[in-house]
Amino acid sequence: MECKHLVRNVIAFIEIGNIYIKPGTPFCRFADAQGIGVSYPRNADNLPKAKDVVALCKSHNVRRIRLHDPRHDVLQALKNTGIKVILGVGNDDIMRLATDARFAGTWVRRNVLWFTPYINFRCIAVGDENILANTALNQYVLPAMIDSALLNTGQVIVKDLGEEYTNIFDAQVDAAYSALEKADALNIEILVTETGWPSCEGTAIATVANPPRYIPWN
Repeated sequence: MECKHLVRNVIAFIEIGNIYIKPGTPFCRFADAQGIGVSYPRNADNLPKAKDVVALCKSHNVRRIRLHDPRHDVLQALKNTGIKVILGVGNDDIMRLATDARFAGTWVRRNVLWFTPYINFRCIAVGDENILANTALNQYVLPAMIDSALLNTGQVIVKDLGEEYTNIFDAQVDAAYSALEKADALNIEILVTETGWPSCEGTAIATVANPPRYIPWN
């Protein structure tokens, strides 16, 4: 079996199995798979120790990991590994981070600055699962997303490998093209069929004025 097929199988197994890997699974070394990463949620019992999970990632050349919340045992295990980390903000902390500057500063110091000399943080992800469906949380998240969703920021909000983007949509599309380029598949056309624009008027987002600003880009 070719290595690329094994890589696909490994990605699927890691995502579904929360980094449990069956002993004896015939892995490739992922030498050509620079984008392989794992999502590491902790909402389960009987989980392996963080140091064992990180060792497993290193042994299979997994160089990227997403943490759903800032567990210090995991962050300690990731120190000096070179693994790029997306650090998640737990849903329980979103309201206080948005309304309490002192709490936000403490959160950043304890979970980011203390580990910055030893961990390569790629970005911070706010919230887990569908937080916009949670009416108690969306009032704190949406204001930070509005201008970007409407392609109306007027300033650089995403920087990636020397490229600069003024909205998340352009960054996501460019990332898709970059992935195709690495797979030598630029002959495949990317077609954005839906971006989730709301159609019900009466909210602060789905207004009559906003669609003309957004639709021409889609």
